[in-house]
Amino acid sequence: MSIENAWVVFAAIMTVGGLVWLVALALTLRIGKPSRDQRDFEPDPSYADEFAIESGTARMAGDGRTAARRLVRAILQSNQKLYGAMYKIVERGDSRIAIEKVDPLVCNQLPGTYFSHAEFDLRVVSYQEVEVHYRLDLQRIARLMRRISLLLLALAVVVMLVIGVLIGLLVIPSEQPAIRWQVVQTVQIVHVLWPPFLPIGIYTFGRRSAKMWVENLIATAEFVDEPE
Repeated sequence: MSIENAWVVFAAIMTVGGLVWLVALALTLRIGKPSRDQRDFEPDPSYADEFAIESGTARMAGDGRTAARRLVRAILQSNQKLYGAMYKIVERGDSRIAIEKVDPLVCNQLPGTYFSHAEFDLRVVSYQEVEVHYRLDLQRIARLMRRISLLLLALAVVVMLVIGVLIGLLVIPSEQPAIRWQVVQTVQIVHVLWPPFLPIGIYTFGRRSAKMWVENLIATAEFVDEPE
């Protein structure tokens, strides 16, 4: 391989690596921003641009008082099925329920329970149907995953610079073609480019799973058996 070709290969690999790094940075900075599938409804307009807040609407059968009671029981029963994720009810009424996590955030928890606080506003829409507007607070997990991803991105920059300097000073200028062929080892930067996508994926999956978990909880609350 000629020196000129070695420089071309080196530049191509580093360019692709730089683009991947920029994509990871853009996705990292989007952690906690309003999601594209965010519902139009917001219980309070001031929450519209709040960091790492997800909201939505679901419906369940029952009148206001019965629906609220069943939803509370569904929340309490769900605690018995979760490992390391327990919620306490901090506010309870016929039209509003609020729960809060009382244990560590991530360890031994299902992705659907990554939120640390949730609020449910109940509104009767018909004789036997209640609309539940929920708001999930994912700020703690969002800040943690963003911080981890930014640290990994900073590490990736350092490693890419070190590899770039070593390849540019020791490999490409070499008089031996066999050594110049080692320029393809620049692709090893992939090992520091993929880790930032891991916390990004954890948050994204956790955010979607949290909404699914809450909506399933609301949808199945009507089947919760009430005490005699």
